[in-house]
Amino acid sequence: MTKMMNDFEHTFSEQNNAPLWAQELLAEIKAVRRLLETQQSSKKPYDFYDFVNAFRKAMQADTINSHYPEVEVEGSRFGVTRAGLLYDKSTAKEIGRTEAFATYKILYEQHKRRPLF
Repeated sequence: MTKMMNDFEHTFSEQNNAPLWAQELLAEIKAVRRLLETQQSSKKPYDFYDFVNAFRKAMQADTINSHYPEVEVEGSRFGVTRAGLLYDKSTAKEIGRTEAFATYKILYEQHKRRPLF
């Protein structure tokens, strides 16, 4: 992809009479490339999805030792199923994806301030 982009940029940057659509496309591609490079360079070593995966693993129940971890978020107690899904301990029902990731976000912010595990 990079070679194709370099060829494209080289072709149209040399031509003063490049079509307007090509000039606009080139400008947008350069902006997207800068944005992607910024995001990749500022990526933290322990980002959100790494936290979610580590949290799920740390919170899974150990049935042999009767250890059932839980975490409290905004008055609700949560645990993690054997499949790695978040569930409400008071109702024993798995919570939806949207609510789960909202909960994970709250936990992640707490974890950044003070590690949970």
